[in-house]
Amino acid sequence: DMAGERKWVKYIAKSKHQEGHAASSVLCDGKLLIHITNLRAHDPLTGELIWESPGQPRSWGTPCPAVVNGTNVVVTGRGRIVRVSDGQQVGVEAGKLEYASPLLIDGIMYFIEAGGQAVRLVAGAPDSTNSVAVEKLWTTQPKKDRYYASPQLLDGLIYTMHQKNWFSAIDAGTGEVVKGEKLALGDKDAYTSVTLAGGLLFAGNESGKMAVIQPGREFKVLAVNTLDKFRSTPVFEGGRMYLRTYQFLYCIGVKNQ
Repeated sequence: DMAGERKWVKYIAKSKHQEGHAASSVLCDGKLLIHITNLRAHDPLTGELIWESPGQPRSWGTPCPAVVNGTNVVVTGRGRIVRVSDGQQVGVEAGKLEYASPLLIDGIMYFIEAGGQAVRLVAGAPDSTNSVAVEKLWTTQPKKDRYYASPQLLDGLIYTMHQKNWFSAIDAGTGEVVKGEKLALGDKDAYTSVTLAGGLLFAGNESGKMAVIQPGREFKVLAVNTLDKFRSTPVFEGGRMYLRTYQFLYCIGVKNQ
């Protein structure tokens, strides 16, 4: 609670992968959704299990909530579509991600990793187990590599960065890769998702370096700043940036002019 007292604690599951678990929990339609092995919905006030949807392949990306024909659903990184009210799977193959998270903007869902596609979720046959259908809009192929970072969309462009710091801008309407550039962030891997704040993009890697980028079809790196090593993604709120590194939690703000 707001006084710092723990309201509940619940054991969920142990990851079966040696690298552990990375999908964040999601609040949707009054339920706390957690995807470690099976996808589960818990009461956020008590922690009690509401439903469990078995057989949902694990991914490191976070499930993405959406609304289709008035029904709340969640789309996992592996593209399975699950109804939030009861955990029933109502669609498949919206996309397929191993590491990153799906991105939903204006009713269109983007799955961007080593390859990528854009889809629109539409109502399927009402008497079918797949009552949510997928309308594919385009596919794309940014520079091949692993993409741990999740993408960002701004003004019709999707920005993404692969493991070895190749930063790409993709036309959200067509899937065309309009520009790519390797950022000068050192030789470490990039796990940090592309972040937007104050009209600028932020992209970092495990070296502890963070690039500040002016967005656009001819995007431009404005600065590269350095802290100690991190893999996390920054959070921006009220003129401040919060970033958890290996050693510290930083709060970085703008100096008063």
